[in-house]
Amino acid sequence: MNTESSKVYAEKDATFQPSATKALFEVEISTGNRGDEARGISVAAPAKATPANPLAVERQQRVKRRKRFLTLITLALLLGASVWGTAVWWQPILNNNVIARVNGQPITYDQVDREIRLSKAISIAASGKEQAPAPPSMLEQLILAEEKAQDARRANFQVTPQDIDDEIAYIEKQANITPEKLDNSLLKYGLTRDDLRASLANVVLANRFVERYVVSGITD
Repeated sequence: MNTESSKVYAEKDATFQPSATKALFEVEISTGNRGDEARGISVAAPAKATPANPLAVERQQRVKRRKRFLTLITLALLLGASVWGTAVWWQPILNNNVIARVNGQPITYDQVDREIRLSKAISIAASGKEQAPAPPSMLEQLILAEEKAQDARRANFQVTPQDIDDEIAYIEKQANITPEKLDNSLLKYGLTRDDLRASLANVVLANRFVERYVVSGITD
C-alpha cells in the first residue's frame, strides 16, 4: 500500500512542469506612452506653438490705436463742453443784462466781464501771467462785496475818491508796477483807470468799514 501511494505521487510529480507555471505568472507592466503604443493605441503629439500671424498682429495694433484715438477725442470733447458750458452759463439767467440782485441792487453781466478783464490786466502787469477767476466765482465775489458795501452804507460810512486812489497806489506798490505800466496793461483789455476806480469803490468801502467798526470795535 505504501508502494502504490509512492507511485501515485511520483506520477503527479512527473506531470508538474515548472516552465508552464512560470509562463502563467509573466505579466507586462508598462507606463507612459510606450504601453499605449504596445497595445496599438495612437497617442497625439504635444501641440507646437503656432507662429503669430502678421495680419492678426496688425489688426490688434490697429484696434489699440483706434482705442487711443477715441480716448483722446473723448477728452477733447469733454474739455470743449466744459469751456462751452462756462461761456453759455449766463444765457438762461440773463434778464436785461442783470444776472443777480442784492437787496434790489442789480449786478450785471458787464460788471462781471469788467472785473475779469481787470484781474487779467493787473495780473499780467504784475507777473506776466494772465490770471482771473471763472465767471461764476467772480459773480460770487461781487455779491459778497455788495453785501458788505450795503452794510457800510446803512451805517452812513463813506469813502472819498482819495481813499480809492490810495488803494490803487497800494496795489501798484505791492505788485511792484509803475502807474504807466498799469495804465498800459489796462488799455490792452479795453479798460482805463476809471474802470479800476469803479471796481474798487465797494471793496474799499467794505474794507474800511470792517477795519473801523469790526476790527477796532468802535460803534456809533
